[in-house]
Amino acid sequence: MWLLSESDVARVLDAGLAIQAVDAGLRSLSGGQTLQPLRTVLRLEPHGSFLGLMPAHMRDSDLLGLKIVTVAHGNPSLGLPSHLAGIMLLDPATGQILSFMDGRLITEVRTAAASAVSTRLLSRPESTSLAILGSGVQARSHLDCLLRVRGFKEVRVWSPTPAHREKFAIDESARHRIEVRAVAGPEEAARGADVIACCMSCEGPVLLGDWLSPGQHITAVGASQRATRELDGQAVSRCTVWVDQREAAQAEAGDLLQAAAESLYTESQLAGELGEALLGSARGRSSAEEITLFKSVGVAVEDVTTATLVYLRARALGFGQEFHLQA
Repeated sequence: MWLLSESDVARVLDAGLAIQAVDAGLRSLSGGQTLQPLRTVLRLEPHGSFLGLMPAHMRDSDLLGLKIVTVAHGNPSLGLPSHLAGIMLLDPATGQILSFMDGRLITEVRTAAASAVSTRLLSRPESTSLAILGSGVQARSHLDCLLRVRGFKEVRVWSPTPAHREKFAIDESARHRIEVRAVAGPEEAARGADVIACCMSCEGPVLLGDWLSPGQHITAVGASQRATRELDGQAVSRCTVWVDQREAAQAEAGDLLQAAAESLYTESQLAGELGEALLGSARGRSSAEEITLFKSVGVAVEDVTTATLVYLRARALGFGQEFHLQA
């Protein structure tokens, strides 16, 4: 078994290659080549946290993996990330564990990579302005990945804590040599932006339908539970919707489920899975005026493909260490 720490993963995980890996995984999923049950969730009361188990077997490439993820929103006050994870890759023929690796960074990057795939497919090619709602790790990874697929000239960022968004703007402007500007409110960030990336873990909406304009593309990744949402119902009602997996969205996408409960979303708005557009079995953006929404809940195949990329690159480059459970 090959063990990979977070620092090992960071050395070999490349955003551009992760986008390619997630693209392949979504194609496999929508093409019926991936066996992937819904995420099993164990709520850890009274801590207010939860444990998720996410297995997937890609039969076309014979990859098998399992992610164990925990979400504890009180962790930042303890100096810990809110999302922690471990990913196990296995030999599907023998059941032997090939690798176990830290999954926190992989979760961050594969989530942003799926957003990048959606932005490449569904945003207008001439898009030059990006709004990011949130200034945490997902905001950072989204900027990394989205810059790989569109030539953004302007980036506006908002998050509830002024010091956090100001620091994000300063740090990311220097890192990417692009103007990243912190703004005072989510409306100021979102109005007129060609692409809007919602990267906030919150129970109530931060993006309102009144702020949207024709031709925008939205990617929403922060809400993956029925009780959470980033978009209000009016915003959802104005969008053509794409998801990573139908069954997962129907079970977990709070943005869509709450809008449906308000009679502001129906299944007729669901254009399909992102993988179907990649395979050509579903049409992507239909017009320059259409507002498109990629509602992501995050699925295991994205983790397995990205983790496999990390494992192969780490072995080739000599990072990590071998450990024998049977020794």
